[in-house]
Amino acid sequence: MMKRRRLRGILLLSVLAFLMLAANEPLIAAPTMPTVDGFVRDGLGSPKDGVPDDVIAGTTVQALDNLGVSFPFEDRGIIEFELPSLSGPLTGADLVLPVFSAMGPYPFTIDVFTYTGDGVLSLSDFNAGSLYTSFAYSGESVVTLDVTSFIGGLYTSGDDYAGFNFQFAVPSTIALNGPYVSFGSLEHGPAAYLAITPTVEPIPAPGAVLLTSIGAGFVGWLRRRRTL
Repeated sequence: MMKRRRLRGILLLSVLAFLMLAANEPLIAAPTMPTVDGFVRDGLGSPKDGVPDDVIAGTTVQALDNLGVSFPFEDRGIIEFELPSLSGPLTGADLVLPVFSAMGPYPFTIDVFTYTGDGVLSLSDFNAGSLYTSFAYSGESVVTLDVTSFIGGLYTSGDDYAGFNFQFAVPSTIALNGPYVSFGSLEHGPAAYLAITPTVEPIPAPGAVLLTSIGAGFVGWLRRRRTL
C-alpha cells in the first residue's frame, strides 16, 4: 500500500514539474512573410551590361545568368522583409526558401547578398548588398539558410527591413533557358519566410505560480506523512 502511494506521489510530482516547465517555455515568433519579392533583370531586350533594365514583380523570385543565348540576360532574385518587434534579444534566424521551379544541370552555386531594405522592389536592388553566404543547389525542394548574424545586426542598428539578393556565382554558357532556380513568392506560393527566434526571459504565469504552490504543498504533505 505504501509503495503505491509513493508511486502516485512521484507520478504527480513529475506531472507538476512538466506543467511548470511548459508554462515557462519561451515563445517562438510567427514566420515573417515578405513585404516585396520578385527579380530585377539586366539584358534580354537590351544589352547585358551590368546595368539593370526591368523590375519584374508579381512572379517568382528567379535567379538566372545566361550567356549562351542570342540575347544574354541575368535575373537576380530579390526578397525584402519588414522585421517584427521582438520581446527579447535575438536567438536565431533562418531564411526558408521553398523552390517553385528549377532546371539543371546541377549543382550550381547561388551567391546570397544581404542589405538594408526599404520595402520597395526597385532597379537599385540589382546591385544591392554585400556577399553574405553561398550555397550549392542540387535540386532540393526547400533551401534553408542561417541568417542570424545579418538579422541580429539589423536589430542592433534599428533598421526596419531586411533585403536579400540572389545571384548566380558563375554565368551559364548553355544555349537554353537554364540553369535557373525560382523560389516561391507571395503570388506563387508557398512564399519564402523568415523564422526568427527571440530570447524571452521566462516569467511565471499565474498558472505556473499556482502549480509551484501545489507542488511545494504536496512535497510538504509527503514529508509530514513520513514523520507520522
